Amino acid sequence: MRVTVLFSTSNAWISRVIRWASRLLGRDKGRSSHALVCLEMLSLSLIVEATFPGGCRVLTRKRRFKGSAPLAEYKLLLPVQGDVNEALSLVGDDYDIPGLLGYIPVMIARWFKRKIKNPWASASKLVCSEFVQRFIQALVKVNIPEWKGLDPSTVLPDDLWERLEKGGSSFEKV
Repeated sequence: MRVTVLFSTSNAWISRVIRWASRLLGRDKGRSSHALVCLEMLSLSLIVEATFPGGCRVLTRKRRFKGSAPLAEYKLLLPVQGDVNEALSLVGDDYDIPGLLGYIPVMIARWFKRKIKNPWASASKLVCSEFVQRFIQALVKVNIPEWKGLDPSTVLPDDLWERLEKGGSSFEKV
């Protein structure tokens, strides 16, 4: 099984707001507003993601990127040691709308070079970047060095992308 992490964006209002806020309030470049995972097994290419609306879902890569393409993609080099079913158990969870709003104080704190927990993050609902971090962690069952120190409840797509872009032993650019 081949596992990749992808980054994308769109012209949807929520995507534009995420990129704008990311650029305005943080060190983030504001390139990506969405993070997702691709699982390739045999000739099947599946996207697993947390999206608004819809929550955590699975669909084919061809359908997900119909008329568009990801901005970047990174192949997981670590062996899958966890139970794929455990990682896939996240599918079906709702999207964390209050948690998304909780990024506002998180990003304001970043602007002041402070770290705070997301005050409205849910224990059972996820936003896209949190989903990716938790999904990959469930697959590999080891700490991912590139993501050391990242809190899943406050991580932004650009946080993940910037760490992977810097390089390391866990992922390679596709």
